[in-house]
Amino acid sequence: MTANSAEPDVLDAIWDDRLPAVKDPRSRATCRSIGTTTGAEVARALEHLRERGIEAQPEGDPQAPSQRRAAAITVGSSDEGLVAVRHLEDLGYRSWDPLAGAAQAIHRRFRSNVTLARTTDATMVLDVRWPSPSGLAGRLPGFLIPNENDYDALTLPAALWPLYLLARPLRLLVERVGIASPSTHRLGPFLGTPQTLIGPLLELAGATADDVVADLGCGDGRVVLEAAAAIGCRGIGVESNPELADEARRRIGDGGEAGERVTIIEGDATDVERYVNQATVFFVFVPADAAVELITRLLGAAKAGSRIVAHEQHRLLNEPPGAVTKPVIVDDAVTVGHCWTVA
Repeated sequence: MTANSAEPDVLDAIWDDRLPAVKDPRSRATCRSIGTTTGAEVARALEHLRERGIEAQPEGDPQAPSQRRAAAITVGSSDEGLVAVRHLEDLGYRSWDPLAGAAQAIHRRFRSNVTLARTTDATMVLDVRWPSPSGLAGRLPGFLIPNENDYDALTLPAALWPLYLLARPLRLLVERVGIASPSTHRLGPFLGTPQTLIGPLLELAGATADDVVADLGCGDGRVVLEAAAAIGCRGIGVESNPELADEARRRIGDGGEAGERVTIIEGDATDVERYVNQATVFFVFVPADAAVELITRLLGAAKAGSRIVAHEQHRLLNEPPGAVTKPVIVDDAVTVGHCWTVA
């Protein structure tokens, strides 16, 4: 299931987002498959919007061979964009950013896109874009535009949206001088590991029925349930989002005998010290910067012989040494897998 020929070239191509151009036949076939699926998803979204009176256009050719299920569409204005987002929720898409109250008012005035995701067997990412704001709003430096960290720190009704423009520089100031710790979405939005990649990644970790597989930031619980079903191990999923934790419990509940070997914990996946003695294989699929921090802490705290498996299409900057790194390419998905063994 992994690509073994010309691995260095394939690795660099994945990291540089140019896999469709490599000569490796398996890689090119997979990219064509991903492009076909992405094109069908975009066509479905455009038709759904058109039926509701919103004309949107794709950016580029969404059916072109690609290593990612991601695309962008454009509409005429921020108002149209926010209405489009609401309609796309009918298809199962969810925004990565809060879009209620003052947060929505900020998006309408200062931003030019909303990123949505829809997760089934894999995650489709769709960016809804509109022309950049003009006037003063268009000249405001990006670092001064409020974001989800500000919305988390302070919830405001729509009428009070200007207060975010005052709160953000104040929050940045107190973080810079050390009065408060930086506020970040440490594990980012949920992106489901494509179902077809789970087996090869568990194989990379050497997982067996004697292991306990823990997925830190487990989302809908797919990885730990697949591990329990495919190799007969026990699984632990840790998820901080209550809605996703509930979805994971439902999935586990429908998982039959395999589901009985899985436990879902609603908690902070970054609190790794709570879980290091409960598992022997740790699965990490979170944004690259957060992944490196989690992996480093796990290497220092987990039991000797434990394995840590992570995957991502971006280079892991400042990653801990000692990993076995391989491109993982299946019929409909691409990633780079890394596995560390705790000394």
